[in-house]
Amino acid sequence: MLYKSLFSLQVVFMLGIFGWGLGRKNPDYLRMCWYAFYLAACATAIVLFLARQEGAFNSKGEPVDGLGNAIARAIVVFGDLSDEGWLLGGFLALSILPQVLTYVTCGGYGHAPRTIMFREPLYVATIFYLKSIVGICGMVFVLFPFASNVGWISQPASETVFLMMTALGLVACILAILVVIAYRAEILCWLFNLIPRRLRRILKVVHNFFVRHETPSDPKTESDENVTRLRQIEGAVAQIMGREETLVPAGPEGH
Repeated sequence: MLYKSLFSLQVVFMLGIFGWGLGRKNPDYLRMCWYAFYLAACATAIVLFLARQEGAFNSKGEPVDGLGNAIARAIVVFGDLSDEGWLLGGFLALSILPQVLTYVTCGGYGHAPRTIMFREPLYVATIFYLKSIVGICGMVFVLFPFASNVGWISQPASETVFLMMTALGLVACILAILVVIAYRAEILCWLFNLIPRRLRRILKVVHNFFVRHETPSDPKTESDENVTRLRQIEGAVAQIMGREETLVPAGPEGH
């Protein structure tokens, strides 16, 4: 019993500290996370309540008609992230692998692209996968106390609370990952500095050889284009997530 209480306190602390850090850097991520959680929780509560009113489940929580079977099947489908993981993995492979192969092949001619877009696909895939995990947490947060309350499962109240806190603990872990994503620029810079200087020089020589026939681009213009492209991606994700505000791509001053 003591370890469950300590676990609950730890979860509350993690939710507070990671939520605070994420809100300081990117409150949009914080709102997105909790919106997905409560959307799944409310939808699960409504569906289970209506299903019980319609008699779709018996006293043991087993489906007795087509509606009950459909709900049970939906819970299994939404709770299984393997298919979505394979789908997002295929999306990343199709987004990044052709660019890498093009870079290597065209590098032999001296006309390799100067940049490879890997951050944007990785960002989109990660956000969508984390959103799905948060949705499952919201579903579990409601499913077990509901099932325990109506007698579908028999377990002590402490076990139900522990399962609810476990779901919130997973949300805290998602918040921690979102903190890392929000501070990705600083973290990437730190990781780059960990690369030995000799290896960095070798990579620079290889890259210069691959782009030896390409006209050098203006670093400021290239940076502005990368920022614009990234914000367009973030704007698309925001629209899919249901945000009302629209991110306007940043452009040169005076436009």
